[in-house]
Amino acid sequence: MQKVRLEKSPRTNDAEFEALRKEFNDFLYPFPNTIKRDITGKVKECEGDLKKLVEEGRVEDVSDLVQTFYSNFRRKVDTLPIYQSVTPEEKDRLMDLIEKYFTIGLYKELFTPIFTNMDDEAKDLALQTK
Repeated sequence: MQKVRLEKSPRTNDAEFEALRKEFNDFLYPFPNTIKRDITGKVKECEGDLKKLVEEGRVEDVSDLVQTFYSNFRRKVDTLPIYQSVTPEEKDRLMDLIEKYFTIGLYKELFTPIFTNMDDEAKDLALQTK
């Protein structure tokens, strides 16, 4: 059986993301390759689109893109024949894992964008430790 895996974001190196990535890949393991490829392809495509918006400084569009992705992807999972063997509980779990993947995997891009002033980021971290 061919392995299809979600990869680590180049700006993310923490244990929490690695644990999530393992959890996501373990969840996907029993599904047919067509489903795995579809899920990972769509998630990676949205991840790339999110990164592009952040790089372009269009942070206000990030929320719209994520909400559109979630609603369209859930509709797809609920209606396409390749997903007919997926239980409602598995579909809910999938959506939860995708949301976690974006929020944890893209945390630095979304919450400390490249254009963020490093002095501001250092001040924020100092305030968090107080």
